[in-house]
Amino acid sequence: MHKNIKNRIEFAKGTPSCFLVMSPFQILCALEAIAEFDIHDFKFVFVLCPDFIQRNEQMRNMAHSLHFSYDEYDMTDISYDDFLKHKDIFSFNKKGRYDRIFIGDYNATFLLMLSVLYASDSATLLYTDDGNSSISILQGKPRDNRPMGWKQQLTWYKNVYKVQQKERNEVLKRLLEAGVKCTNSFFTIYSDVKTKLFSIYPNHLCHLSDRITTKQAENQVVIIVGAALSAYAAQNRIEEIELEAITWKQLSNIRARHADMDIVYIPHGRDTNLNVPHFCDILHMSYQRIEEPIEYYLLKSGMQPKYIYGFNSTALLNLKRIFSAAQVSNWFIEKEYDNSYYKFFNEVRKYYEQNGIETEVIKYPQPTMSERVELLVNNVYGIFKLIDRKLHMVK
Repeated sequence: MHKNIKNRIEFAKGTPSCFLVMSPFQILCALEAIAEFDIHDFKFVFVLCPDFIQRNEQMRNMAHSLHFSYDEYDMTDISYDDFLKHKDIFSFNKKGRYDRIFIGDYNATFLLMLSVLYASDSATLLYTDDGNSSISILQGKPRDNRPMGWKQQLTWYKNVYKVQQKERNEVLKRLLEAGVKCTNSFFTIYSDVKTKLFSIYPNHLCHLSDRITTKQAENQVVIIVGAALSAYAAQNRIEEIELEAITWKQLSNIRARHADMDIVYIPHGRDTNLNVPHFCDILHMSYQRIEEPIEYYLLKSGMQPKYIYGFNSTALLNLKRIFSAAQVSNWFIEKEYDNSYYKFFNEVRKYYEQNGIETEVIKYPQPTMSERVELLVNNVYGIFKLIDRKLHMVK
């Protein structure tokens, strides 16, 4: 924690606060903030993505279980154009009553737009975590989800990144003009990341268990934190069937390593892979699809994880903080040809190692000579096509 950070207005105790969140994990961070900052007057605003039905239901289930109300918006309800055109709706003439706004995803301009409806004219705005992306944000690195290839990257930069930054800056400008103090402050579990750009207040995840009625502790178990296999395979630039093969090998090794223990596989909320449940059946593992965040579920169920495994999941760090005695292992797919996601996963790996999480390296097969040549040819072809297009634009 930075010197005298507790004296900053955005970290004051008891300030009426509004939490704009888009995921179950962001709700967990909000609950920690409510306890840490002694907030009694608060409002939750849920922003739901139509494509993530399971995640949306997890958020609603948490609200029901923990007995708090919330406003709900769909991401398709409001666009940036709506925000600019309908100043009668998105106006500070209709003052909100919350003096502090917590934004659950630093990169979500949509949440900044909605904050106009809830912020008082003297409100302070700050951020909570959306997962491992906080590491890059705190380090001052932009979200690096660019496509591969020079041509695609230039198109992405012009049509996606620059547009997103323009929209974000315009929304922040309107907030500032209305008197809202838009800080670069974070309530974060990644408080040991070195940063000169943000003011940090650490989230130690120490209050969550106080809000949950836990069952009596059961036998110690092995927990496997599943990935959204299709998306994770795409991020690693491998086929989903290849990731399935890796997953099968990892699960088989775990069953052999912990032959006498109960093993529970908890799939990612967005995972739709149909083969992993069969893997679990064959290996006598329990496949449990849950309706809550894994951190919340394990505390409520009374399970005592002794070993925890997974692919770069945010939950690995959270569970290590909550169940400090557990041995946590991060599966890292090592490849020769990297991309922006590979670099990000590597940063996560290093950070996890600094926080007591072991790395289990999975060697991905090296590309053949023909694959190397094909990649080189494709890159050279892309460069020449881009140059040719630029020359035609000049003419």
